[in-house]
Amino acid sequence: MTDKEVIVREIRKWQKNRMLPEHYCQFLLKLYADEPAAAKQQPWGKAAAWTAFFMLLIAAVFLLPVPPAALTASAATLAAGVSAYHTRAGRGMLHHLFTTAAALFLLAAAIQWSAWMMLTPGQTGMMTGAAAAVWLAAGLFFKRVYLIAAGGAGLAVLLFFILAGL
Repeated sequence: MTDKEVIVREIRKWQKNRMLPEHYCQFLLKLYADEPAAAKQQPWGKAAAWTAFFMLLIAAVFLLPVPPAALTASAATLAAGVSAYHTRAGRGMLHHLFTTAAALFLLAAAIQWSAWMMLTPGQTGMMTGAAAAVWLAAGLFFKRVYLIAAGGAGLAVLLFFILAGL
């Protein structure tokens, strides 16, 4: 293995582990990588996946007997969650905005789906309790106190209503 190949492999590790900003890694790869190695990268891969996802979502709106509000809330939850995941390294305000939006969209999606499925109040409570559990798990994953507190409070309220109903 040549020195150039070792350097390129290390740069790719730094890029994967986000040890350097993306534009630094791209610059270094352009500097050290040969043309065939640079041609292997397919920048349209993510765009193609997102395009396929949104095409399936549009097809679902027209083909499934699901109200558009439930699908919109679900898609917004997914988009905000993916955006929160991708902005986690920056630790800026944008990450918190996406995380909070994903949590609120998840609650809205749970309510929309339970309304569409005509669930009883107890079943709706279980659905929102599942949303609170997701909040708690996301808070533990992202190490965000506000999500841990919101998820814990949601589960505590659910537990209170379950015990009060018995």
